[in-house]
Amino acid sequence: MTGVLVPFLRKYTGRDSGITQLQRVGAGMFLCITSMMVSAIVEQRRRTVALTRPPLGFALRKGAISSMSGMWLIPQLVLMGVGDALAGVGQMEFYYKQFPENMRSFAGSLYYCGIGLASYLSSFLLSAVHNITEGSLVSHWYRYKDIVAKDNDIDKVSV
Repeated sequence: MTGVLVPFLRKYTGRDSGITQLQRVGAGMFLCITSMMVSAIVEQRRRTVALTRPPLGFALRKGAISSMSGMWLIPQLVLMGVGDALAGVGQMEFYYKQFPENMRSFAGSLYYCGIGLASYLSSFLLSAVHNITEGSLVSHWYRYKDIVAKDNDIDKVSV
């Protein structure tokens, strides 16, 4: 992708790198946001299919098998992958070019610490929403305890 995109952008912008690091990060974030919108559309379609069409069958202890193809995941995964690559590479380039030479490893560690903190934040949000919706009259939106129980059952079988 870089071999095609950078020469085109180099010709268009007149820069050696094609676009600046911040433009690359911005493009990556835009693609990630677009991926989330595509994910919402696909999830809406998946839910409609699950409610209106009969399932293809039932898997033991896993539930119904959807009649919707798994290929619907490809566009959102491609967008997310390209977006993450653009944003990650652009952010690392920005850190390495803007930080002094003796602080470049610190810049790299900042990047990975940011990813780690974001993972903790997403886990916290998932747990908070699960705990808030646990007492509602309808079932939970995310069945965490069921997944943990299945993982424990798999561990017992594989030992």
